[in-house]
Amino acid sequence: MTSIDVPAARLPKTSQTLGAWGLAQLGKAIFGLAWVLLLGLLDDIFKGRFRGWVFLLGTVLMTAGVTATTMAIQVDPFRFGDDATVITWAAALGVSTIVGGVIARLSRRLGYWESYAAMLLTSGLAALHLFFDVRTIPARLQMIWSKLMGDEISMRLDMLGLMSPGQRMFGDLFGALWLTWAIIGFVLMVFGGSLVFLIYGDDGVRDFKMGYERFIGLRQLASQRRGLVSATALVAVTGVAVGVAALVAVTAVMSGYQSDIQDRILSTNSHLNIQKYGVDFSEHERVAETAREVPEVLATSPFVFNEASFSFGDRGLGVLLKGVVPESAGEVTEIYRNLCERVEAGRCIPFASEEAGPFIKMLRPEGSVPGIVVGLELFKRQGLAIGDQITLTMPVSLATLRNAAPKRMQFVVTGVFRSGMHEFDSRLTYLELGAAQSLLGLGNSISGIEVRLTDPQRVEAIATKVLRAVGRYPYRTLDWRELNQGIFRALFLQKAVFYSILVMIIIVAAFNIASTLFMTVIEKSREIGVLKSMGARNGSIMKIFVLEGWIVGLIGTGIGLLLGIGVAIGLSQLKLQIAADVYMVDSLTVRIRPLEIVLTAVAAFVISHLATIYPAMRAANQNPVDAMRYD
Repeated sequence: MTSIDVPAARLPKTSQTLGAWGLAQLGKAIFGLAWVLLLGLLDDIFKGRFRGWVFLLGTVLMTAGVTATTMAIQVDPFRFGDDATVITWAAALGVSTIVGGVIARLSRRLGYWESYAAMLLTSGLAALHLFFDVRTIPARLQMIWSKLMGDEISMRLDMLGLMSPGQRMFGDLFGALWLTWAIIGFVLMVFGGSLVFLIYGDDGVRDFKMGYERFIGLRQLASQRRGLVSATALVAVTGVAVGVAALVAVTAVMSGYQSDIQDRILSTNSHLNIQKYGVDFSEHERVAETAREVPEVLATSPFVFNEASFSFGDRGLGVLLKGVVPESAGEVTEIYRNLCERVEAGRCIPFASEEAGPFIKMLRPEGSVPGIVVGLELFKRQGLAIGDQITLTMPVSLATLRNAAPKRMQFVVTGVFRSGMHEFDSRLTYLELGAAQSLLGLGNSISGIEVRLTDPQRVEAIATKVLRAVGRYPYRTLDWRELNQGIFRALFLQKAVFYSILVMIIIVAAFNIASTLFMTVIEKSREIGVLKSMGARNGSIMKIFVLEGWIVGLIGTGIGLLLGIGVAIGLSQLKLQIAADVYMVDSLTVRIRPLEIVLTAVAAFVISHLATIYPAMRAANQNPVDAMRYD
C-alpha cells in the first residue's frame, strides 16, 4: 500500500485554539445583539421619538473628536512611544463619553437611540478608513491578477505598502480593537448621557447637589433590613463581589504569565535585530558603529542564527544554533546570568557573578575542538555530560543554496544555560561566531546585529530611528515583539476572552441590582407620589434610586477588590509549578497591576450604574396621583 503526499497548504483546517473559538462565538453574539438594537432604533424612528438633528450633531462631534485625537497622537507617534496605540483608543473612548453627555443635554433625555445611531455611523466611517485604502486599489488588482496567473511575486506585494491604514497604525489586531472600541464606546456614551441627564433632568434645570436625595436614599437603603428586597440586595452585592474578585485574580495571573514570558524572552533575545535582505552581510562592523550613534542604543553584537542537525551517539534532533561573540553577547542579552556553573540532580546552579569570563572559556576551550553551550532541557533529554563530543550538520537546503556539500563539525559540550523558557532550553545552542560561520560557510558574513536599547517598551519608535541612521534598504529591523508576535497575540486573545467572560458575572450581578431597585420602586410608590406632589423633580427621584444602586455596586466592588487581591497574593505565595512543555514556563507567576485594578473597579461601577438607570427612570416617570391612588 502506497502513501500519497498531500501538500500541507491544501489540508483543511480542522482545529483552532480555544481563544479563537471563544472570540468567534462572542463576535456572533455581538452581531446578533447589534441587529436587535437596530430593530429598536427603527421602531423609535417610526414612532417619532428619534431626534434626527441631535443624532447628526452627535455624529459630527464624534467623528471630528476621534479624528482630531487620532491625528494628534499618530502624526508623531515617537512622542508617545509604544503607548501611542493605547493612548489613541483611550482618547477615542473619552470622546465617546463626552459626546454621549452632549446628546443627553441637547435631547433632554437619555438619548439612547441617538447615541446608538451616532456610534453606528461613526464606527462605520472608521471601518472604511481603517480597513480600506483607495490608494492601494491598482496594486491590489495587480496582486489578484498575478495570483490568477500563478505569479509568486504577488505574494510579496504586502512589502510594498499594501497594508491597510489600520494595520499601519495599530497592528494586525486593529479589527478586534475597532470592534471593542465600538462596543465600549457605545456603553460609555450611554454612561456619559445618563450622568448628564441626572444633573439636568428632562426640564434642563442644572442641579449638581444631592442633598435630600442622599438623605432619603441612605435612609431607605438602611431600612431594608429584612424581606425580599434585602435578600436581593445581598445577592447583588455578593454577585458583584464574586465577579470583581474573579476578574482581579484572573487578570493578575494572566498578567504575571505574560510578564514572565516577556522577561524570559528578553533574557535570551535582544531588544532589536538589524538584518539585511540577502545572505551577504559582511559590512556589519560599519553598520553596528552607525547604529551605536543613536542615543537610545546601548550596545550591539553580531550573531549567526540557523537550524542544524544535532547528533550524539545514536540520538539526533534538530536544534537552533546561534553563533555569538562571547565578549559582547552578554551586553545585548542576559546569557551571562543564565549560565549554569554546574547541574545537580537536573537543576541549574548559576554562577555567583554575571561576568563574561565563564562564557568565553565555554565557547573558546583550550583544545582544538570548538565548544558548544546547550540548554538545560536539551542537556537532560540527550543524557549529555560536560566534555561529551557532539556533531552538528549543516542543513541540506542551505548547503544547496551555496553550491556546497552538507558540512559536518565536531563540538565539545562545555556549558549549560537555563533561560526558564522551555522552547529555548530544549532547542537553542550557542557557538562561537567564527565556528558558526565556518559550519555554515558564511565567510565573514553574519545573520544580523543584536541591539540593546534603553527602553524595550519603546522599541518600535527607536527601531525607526535606527533604521533611518543605518540607511534603510537593504537593511531592515526586527524587534523582540515581531519575533514573538504569535505568542503575544495568543496571550492577548486569551486574556481578552477571559476578561469578557468574567465581566459577564458582573453583568449578571447588575441584573440583581436592577431587580432590587424595581421592587423598591413598587414598595415605595406612595412615597414617590408624595415627593412628586411636594415638588420633587424627576431628576431628584432618579438620583435617589441611582444612589442606592451606586452604594450596592460600590460595596460589592470594594469587597471584590479586597478578595481578589487576597487571592492573587495567596497564589503568588504558593509558587505553583506547571508543565513547561505545555505552558512554556515552569512556574506560575502572579503580578498585580494597579492600572488593571483601576480598570476593573471602573468597569464594575459603570455596569452597576447602567443597571440603575431604567428602574430609576420608571420611578421618576410615575404619575403621583396614580401612585397614591392605587397604593
